[in-house]
Amino acid sequence: MDAGINHFVFISAVVFVLGVYTAVTHKKLIRVLLGIVLMLMAPIINFAALSGIKTFNPEGQIIIFTISGICLVLLITGSLLALNYFKNSDSAEIEGEFDA
Repeated sequence: MDAGINHFVFISAVVFVLGVYTAVTHKKLIRVLLGIVLMLMAPIINFAALSGIKTFNPEGQIIIFTISGICLVLLITGSLLALNYFKNSDSAEIEGEFDA
């Protein structure tokens, strides 16, 4: 069975929905950051699928690596912010932090 473009778009949509669900429903800061990273990684699946439709497309591969690098920087920055948050507070939950 040959995996067409529809399969990759479906997998990308599932990854994005899982990221939204994780970011919205969890209270732990690390899990919220993980959900955001999942939402940022979903378009990479689409770029990879679309860059290989007809022939090898180096521009698509450059975009994929650039976005992957940006996601990696965002993940490292978020992890450092979460580590700083854990050091300054007693809890890993973010529920009561944003109440007015």
